[in-house]
Amino acid sequence: MNKVKFNQTLITSLIALTVLTAGCAQTVDHSVAGGIKNALPNAIGSAKSYSVVVDSDAIQLAQGHLRKVDIIGEDVNLSPQLMIDELDIDARDIKADVRTQKVKSVGNVTFAAAIGQDSIDHYLAAQLSNTSQKQENLKVTINDHDVTATILVKALGITVPASVTGTFAVSSDSDKHIQFKANKGSLSVIPVPQFALKLALDKINPVIDLSNTTVPVTVDSISVQSGKIVLRGEAQLQSGLEQNT
Repeated sequence: MNKVKFNQTLITSLIALTVLTAGCAQTVDHSVAGGIKNALPNAIGSAKSYSVVVDSDAIQLAQGHLRKVDIIGEDVNLSPQLMIDELDIDARDIKADVRTQKVKSVGNVTFAAAIGQDSIDHYLAAQLSNTSQKQENLKVTINDHDVTATILVKALGITVPASVTGTFAVSSDSDKHIQFKANKGSLSVIPVPQFALKLALDKINPVIDLSNTTVPVTVDSISVQSGKIVLRGEAQLQSGLEQNT
């Protein structure tokens, strides 16, 4: 009989502890996630909206350890010239001070950034007005699976427009430079000297420069899909969160 009472008492205590821990975890979840969300405009850039979803168990949350944090931003200003239509950040192993809600450390951070046609047009226009004239009259059209660059080619004293199909790729010189690479088949059908066409293409690269983004990024891969380009890579988010939470 005493054994039955002991077990009942133990079970009741465990249930109470579980409820209490879950309640604390939920509070930590909201407070730390809220702190991270509030820090994002300064850590990454202003945006139309940010959402933060925390994935961790109750005990870890109560200790300020966030196993995984998904951050989704809409219309994110990654730099003064470049707006990201949708930014998806996957941050792992975040540790925070539960009392102060400040981030102490961040593990691996990967991202996927989707850039649409309007954002590309705005970026190129801003580059033309703020930097050199090398991208003058450059038009980039994002198709379903590739990209068309319309440029001016100067040869034999005349200037003619040329539309070249290709794709975007990470530059071999820098993982922060995105360059246009023309398809060989597209080059062969344009009735201008190849040396003049190559010179014109060299002048437009890099088409996108990510060297001055608020959060430092490294681009690993680029894909073109459904009228947008998607950049994937790693982001150095730790210093931004530490300073702004």
